[in-house]
Amino acid sequence: MTSISDVAKRAGVSKSTVSRVLNPGSSVSQKTRSIVEQAISELNFHPNGFAQGLKSNKSGMIGVVLIDISSPYYAMLLGGVQRRLMGKDKEILTTSSFGDKVKEANAILSFKTHQCDGLIVYLENNPTPETISKLNYNQTPIVTLGISAPALSNNSVLVDNEYGGYLAAQHLLEHGHKKILMLAGLTRYPDAVKRKLGFIKAMDEAGVDESNYEIIHGEFSEDFGYTEIKKLLGFNCNFTAICAGDDDIAAGVLLALREARVRVPEDISVIGYDDNFHAKHTYPALTTVRQPISALGETAIDLLLEVMADPVKVGKDIILKPELVVRDSVGPALDF
Repeated sequence: MTSISDVAKRAGVSKSTVSRVLNPGSSVSQKTRSIVEQAISELNFHPNGFAQGLKSNKSGMIGVVLIDISSPYYAMLLGGVQRRLMGKDKEILTTSSFGDKVKEANAILSFKTHQCDGLIVYLENNPTPETISKLNYNQTPIVTLGISAPALSNNSVLVDNEYGGYLAAQHLLEHGHKKILMLAGLTRYPDAVKRKLGFIKAMDEAGVDESNYEIIHGEFSEDFGYTEIKKLLGFNCNFTAICAGDDDIAAGVLLALREARVRVPEDISVIGYDDNFHAKHTYPALTTVRQPISALGETAIDLLLEVMADPVKVGKDIILKPELVVRDSVGPALDF
């Protein structure tokens, strides 16, 4: 295996000179740099990045803690992070916490142990004082997603989910729907709670009595949407629209309705949330509220790099706005 000593011997310089060439920003004449780089190329020398990291106290690693990497939503978010890091000489370590408080804390602490230069953490829970104390966050730049956690970091990138829930309900109301079933995420998920609040706000503003609509909570999953609609169709269903807490739930709703030969949107309208990649490929194509998912990842890494460069000055809560995407799954309400 080629060593730094071999490179120094080939170039006719000292090992310390080779080290300076390998470290960006070090003072080396252009002539010497060219000689050393030619020797590196001829010997096919690959520097030990880990050893270099130990010397510089930088690992070149960014830790990313997400809820579930296998979900299309978080895969798109991670894609935004990766695209923004292209050409920046940084690598990513990533893991899933599955929204579990203990797993979240362990993932954060694990990435600190791996000497990550900075962390992006999608939180479903406020970190405990013990976690914050162990992390010593002022030495580990962090940007939070999902919720703002000032005790952990004063930098976050969030989506205005209350506004998104409002947009979904408002769109159904504009089509004459008042008898609406909302299949919301679990109440322990901040995103689910905010979307529900936005939904209720729109209904209140429209003067729709709460006896006209129903809200059921469950996992952000296709199975939840499918199971609930199957149960609903076993009774005398008088809902004219389903407001799904995310596109996975909506996919389950559409499948259950299709199996029961209930037409969408002629018989029941369906609206989703997220605009995951499969939303436009469902039948009918899903009207939904688009979260700026890729932009969320891109903005998070931009902010993290800013914090890493100047951790004292930066302190930002950035809020991104969702938007309505109209396709084919919402139509006029039927009269009962």
